[in-house]
Amino acid sequence: MTPEELAAKLESTIIAANEILGAGIITVQNSLYPQIVKVLKDLELDVEGLILQNAGNRAVISRAISTIDQKIESSQYKAVVERYLGTISKIDQLNTTYFETISSAFKPNRQFLASLQKDTINQIEELLFNSGLESQIITPLRTILNQNINSGGQFVDMIEQVKTYIKGTPTTDGKLLRYAKQITSDALFNYSRAYHLSLTADLGLEWFCYSGGLTDKSRDFCIEHAGYYYPKAEVESWASQDWAGKRPDTTETTIFIYVAGFQCRHSLIPVHESVVPKEDIDSAKERGFVS
Repeated sequence: MTPEELAAKLESTIIAANEILGAGIITVQNSLYPQIVKVLKDLELDVEGLILQNAGNRAVISRAISTIDQKIESSQYKAVVERYLGTISKIDQLNTTYFETISSAFKPNRQFLASLQKDTINQIEELLFNSGLESQIITPLRTILNQNINSGGQFVDMIEQVKTYIKGTPTTDGKLLRYAKQITSDALFNYSRAYHLSLTADLGLEWFCYSGGLTDKSRDFCIEHAGYYYPKAEVESWASQDWAGKRPDTTETTIFIYVAGFQCRHSLIPVHESVVPKEDIDSAKERGFVS
């Protein structure tokens, strides 16, 4: 398997996983909305349809919020996330196939790889189930509902706000889907790149192929580097440069994981120096990164 073949397979696998996750979350959102509305219909209104400020209505709001907790705890949502997390094993299989072809010293069952996988799964679960869900999804919705009670808002207006928040509009995603996309757009790519980086020193790999396809949305940075081979020292030097989309926490180490930045689909695939084209080696020598 070549670096470009690996990058292409990783990209298609991750994109497919994100699309499946997105479709599953839309289903969850669509089923959650009517459940919340059913609870909110118990709110006490005045003759003009304004929400009354009383203890009973605040209890209704609490019940509506608990509906979200129940939905997130449901097997439907968990199944969607677990299927997404299963993609990590597919990424491991692709990377194993690649590294077995370039180094006889590679062992896929090394402890640091297992630890990396476990940490990634724990991080995603925390964001999609626990503290991340509370801060990014539940708290903002609670604020919307409480503000409507505090201001004595129109019930129909509040329901429209809740609908937009949960289900989105024809041009915007629902809040849960938007939040999940923020996490998943980079999570699996970063995991795969971290897998690569963790093996470079262990296997004595000092060259990298900037791999992945280009689209009409590709950054100039990716267009400039994609398809070429670079020594480790040169890749590290990029961290001091500036370009559109660069993550502010890019360092000489994290650039191997973040590459061009947010939502970048490219990878710096480690390679043995023997496969590096002579012109790329000569070019690196001219730039002073290879002696």
